[in-house]
Amino acid sequence: MTSAARPYTSDFSIEFEAETQRLLRRRFLWFSGILSAFKGAVLVLGVVLLVHGLRTPPPGAEHPPAPEREPLGLALQALSLGVYLTCFWRARRGIDRGEALLRLTYFLVVADGVLSIATPYMGVRPSLGLIGVMLIHFGASCFLPWTPVQAARPLVPLLLVSTLLALSPIDTSDFGTRIEVIALSPLVGAPGLLMCWLRHSQRVKQATFRFLERRYGEVRRELIDARRLHESLFPAPITRGRVRVAYAYAPMQQIGGDFLFVHGEAEDGPLDVVVLDVTGHGIAAALTVNRIWGELQRIYAEQPGVGPGEVMRLLNRYAHLTLARHSVYLTAFCMRVDPAGDRVEYCSAGHPPAFIRAANGTLHELESTTLVLGVCADKDFHPEPGSTRLGAGETVIVYTDGAIEAMGMDGRCMGIDVFRRVLAGMQRPEIGGWPGRVIEAVEHYRDGPPTDDTLVVEVSRPLVAAD
Repeated sequence: MTSAARPYTSDFSIEFEAETQRLLRRRFLWFSGILSAFKGAVLVLGVVLLVHGLRTPPPGAEHPPAPEREPLGLALQALSLGVYLTCFWRARRGIDRGEALLRLTYFLVVADGVLSIATPYMGVRPSLGLIGVMLIHFGASCFLPWTPVQAARPLVPLLLVSTLLALSPIDTSDFGTRIEVIALSPLVGAPGLLMCWLRHSQRVKQATFRFLERRYGEVRRELIDARRLHESLFPAPITRGRVRVAYAYAPMQQIGGDFLFVHGEAEDGPLDVVVLDVTGHGIAAALTVNRIWGELQRIYAEQPGVGPGEVMRLLNRYAHLTLARHSVYLTAFCMRVDPAGDRVEYCSAGHPPAFIRAANGTLHELESTTLVLGVCADKDFHPEPGSTRLGAGETVIVYTDGAIEAMGMDGRCMGIDVFRRVLAGMQRPEIGGWPGRVIEAVEHYRDGPPTDDTLVVEVSRPLVAAD
């Protein structure tokens, strides 16, 4: 199984292991401490009963009976108590950590289990034998955060000891009974193994949920911060002068690959507007936008009067050399609005057609003039910019394909034709109101969540330049 196919990340594994170690130490202290107290109480009670029996003869007897196996049983009980106290002390002092602490849990269960198996052969009464092993193992499985595999490990030496003693000459039972005991002895671990499987599965589920919930919160906070930084690259709306710019952006995720770049040297001079749509969504597309933003800054800093065709050529060269190797491409619409000449020069690289809406409501379509950026080398790229009139009272509406790819209730995309009819049928809003109105129309048409980023840009020539 490859690392990508593993159910948990390495971060989760490290975190889960650290949590397990803390839980193991805490639970082991409780387990060994409680059983130490219990065994200590049993030992004290046994000593009291033994002394009382020695001092008090039975009715009709002149002297108390001689002890037989009681001292041996008490000695074994004291030995068991000593083992538990030693393990408790080592865990309390932190002498054993990690795998060493896990081995200490095995040792404690095996040591107590061996004593439980051996006591019947020593004639000590009462003795539980394999039933005692089952109780010890089940108790440990209830306390300790073992996996089923870890719970099975102490059973192996215990079952081996039980088998050897059953086959030895000291076992006086008949051969058939001994074979039955050997065959059924693995069942003593079934309750503990089942308990470990249930508890471990539940603990993994809970830990996974906590891990994913925390990571989701971290990622969400990081995305919010990333969106804040990403949107800081967007220009402020231009609400004064002879050319106004407004936009509305609705990313499919927290951040996306649609972008608007505006460059203007003077308030009433030519204004350059670039609308971009990078392939893909989310963080990868946003990172690509950041790179292209830097390239646009360089282009306009070095060539302030550069035209849309040359901008497209330089962007295509950049995309082909740096992005195409990663199968990342982009569409773009670049325009240079000259209010003094009532002209707009534009170049569209595989972008959905922009529309000029006149004051009387008629639409003029600005088709794509060249290929998607990045698909061909610089020598094969021909921008072929266009130019048309943009007078006072007219508006250029540019959008990304998220608008026309909105799926309606009939399962069909909105498409250019429906989008054109929507624009033509809208009443003329105040300057700066087109983007919000268009986004509302797209959301009204769309059935279900968005499947792409949507950016709508309005570039307007007001009838009166002054506010």
